[in-house]
Amino acid sequence: MLIRILTGGDTSYRKGVLPDFVERFITGTVEFRNIGIRMTYIGFLFLAFAVLYFLVIRSRKKESGGTFRRVWFWILLVQTVVYAGGLCLAYIFKFNEWEATRLDSFERYIRIGFQAVWMALVLIFARTAQREGKRKALMTFLLLALTVASVPAGPVVCLLSRDNVANSVEERQEFVSMTEKIAENVPADKDVFVMEARDDFGYAYRGIRYLIRPMRTQNRNIRTWCLGGPNNSEDVSFTPEEWREELLKYYDYVAIYAADDYFLERYSGLFADPDGIRDGALYSVNRETGLLEEIL
Repeated sequence: MLIRILTGGDTSYRKGVLPDFVERFITGTVEFRNIGIRMTYIGFLFLAFAVLYFLVIRSRKKESGGTFRRVWFWILLVQTVVYAGGLCLAYIFKFNEWEATRLDSFERYIRIGFQAVWMALVLIFARTAQREGKRKALMTFLLLALTVASVPAGPVVCLLSRDNVANSVEERQEFVSMTEKIAENVPADKDVFVMEARDDFGYAYRGIRYLIRPMRTQNRNIRTWCLGGPNNSEDVSFTPEEWREELLKYYDYVAIYAADDYFLERYSGLFADPDGIRDGALYSVNRETGLLEEIL
């Protein structure tokens, strides 16, 4: 499969993921907001490993333990390359089409690898400062500068004050009514289709899916939280009959968190009460009639 992608033999969405990943990796930037410095990912890695090479190998090659330090350096370098390559393969083969073609959460994932390199840089500066004689003050100053640059003040204050917890609880309040209704009326071994047609890139759907776990939602079958229309960010559309077949095959319940005019006009015929469709309602799939019946 990978060879087909590299040689251009793959005609699916996967063929575009690799060049998009490489372009994002080359052009992406990392910012140290505390000191107002921004650099590309490539520039950061080059600078970090150049400093590590000088501190770990060049300046210590005559001391005891030099072999271990060299091995440690090359392991870190290989680990960084493997992590980036593994993330690319995950987007190609493990992520669904919507996530892969958009490189969803790329910055968050790629910076995990960068953080490992940054931590190694801070640790080696700390070790060097401990061992140095005349240059101990200079190395200590550089260590403190690295530490300050790597700790964003805003998130740290938010973490210490627990504002992030309060914000998370507040954000979840809009999902509480829907999730409680699902939890109280749907057995844990049943599948729920969560319908959400809002212009929020599936934020509400993802929140509900998280809060009702381990119940299963449509994430494992079809990769959409709405069925087409202006708020469809996944380019996935179903005819009414296709959706009916999908529901009868995989689902037991449908939770309507938010329906738009497109959904009401196109799919109301699948409901036992087409005029009574409303946001926040829970429906069961009647396999005898093929209709959705409101239960609460």
